[in-house]
Amino acid sequence: MNMQEFKDFIKKLEQLLAHDGIDEVSYKLFILRNLPEEHKNEASLSDIFSKSSISLLIEDGEQIINIGRGDSYIIGGDPVDFTDFRERYIEIFKEWEVRGWIKIDRNSDGAIKISTIE
Repeated sequence: MNMQEFKDFIKKLEQLLAHDGIDEVSYKLFILRNLPEEHKNEASLSDIFSKSSISLLIEDGEQIINIGRGDSYIIGGDPVDFTDFRERYIEIFKEWEVRGWIKIDRNSDGAIKISTIE
């Protein structure tokens, strides 16, 4: 999936999410599995996602990174453990920080707090 196809699909999914046509778990899973590498070439995060989607990803990613594990679900009959996406969140957030889209503050205990810059 190229970047334009991804952005077009995300816009549709965001509408479905807003009207309970898709659940948050499936939405986040789609992003984590399909976010193209070339997303880092966009001018800003808001060129890809809505503010509510950005907040959702940051909130979920912070929790998984800080706690070290995520929730588990059954989706389409298959088990999905969001703990498996901890490294993916770290990879995404590092790229977003390099691009100047977010700021990652690290506490003395190693916990992170992410804020958007846009």
